[in-house]
Amino acid sequence: MRIITRFILSSFLRPLFTAFGILMFILVMMTLARYRGILFGKGLGAGTILEILGYLSIQMIVAAMPVSVLVSSLFTMGTFGEKYELAAMRSSGISIRNILKPMIVCVFLISLGTFYLNSFVVPWANLKFYSLIYDIQQLKPAFSLQPGYFNNSVNNYTIRVEDKDVSKEIFYNVIIYDHSNDRKDDRMIVADSGYIKVDPYGRYMRMRLFNGACYEKSKEEKMRLEEEDPPDGFVRFYYDTLYLNFDLEGFKLERTEEELFADHHYMLNIKELTESMDSV
Repeated sequence: MRIITRFILSSFLRPLFTAFGILMFILVMMTLARYRGILFGKGLGAGTILEILGYLSIQMIVAAMPVSVLVSSLFTMGTFGEKYELAAMRSSGISIRNILKPMIVCVFLISLGTFYLNSFVVPWANLKFYSLIYDIQQLKPAFSLQPGYFNNSVNNYTIRVEDKDVSKEIFYNVIIYDHSNDRKDDRMIVADSGYIKVDPYGRYMRMRLFNGACYEKSKEEKMRLEEEDPPDGFVRFYYDTLYLNFDLEGFKLERTEEELFADHHYMLNIKELTESMDSV
């Protein structure tokens, strides 16, 4: 009887793990597709992506496991009937109850594990996942210069490039409008070419420009703007090499305190839900 039990369990667990893996993949991908507008284009690191996949996997276990058990049970019993193994076990004096008993005990243990997971682990994963999604929503899109388009992702700067060489990471015909002194178009920088380098910590971006000019309103012109509207006057100087530093603080993922989300019912375990029933 022990050999029969081991045979039934092995026949049941193999399709269970297969169906569970396939369903987990489908459900996680479907959930990721719902958040594609939030996640894609933000320049997220591999660690953050793996963290999101881990939290999603924990959430999807309770949805994938019941269907996996159903599919595995049907597949196992169907295979027994197709290969006459069920008839052979019945003819040897084993009742249907004893045939189903190993599967019933296995499903019961799986149900206990899933209940514990859904009651305590999934609320923790929900808290981590939704707080992370909220922080990603506040994150600016990854900085990227597309030829022929104006980019104002960096605070107080508008940057346009005419062309770029991807292999050498060089940009051509660069135009930069600098609004960092709280007056629009106070400064305009043009360059024949240049390239961008981001520091290893992702806090600053340095742009090196070659063979260009800088146009800026003179101090006298700025003082007269409040009294009258004279013709535009600019101070112009040429340069061979110009360095510009940009603050990338807005592109950095900053984590919010998770306690701000802890009161939502998605984040409460079964004990906390019971305690909060009075207020509901």
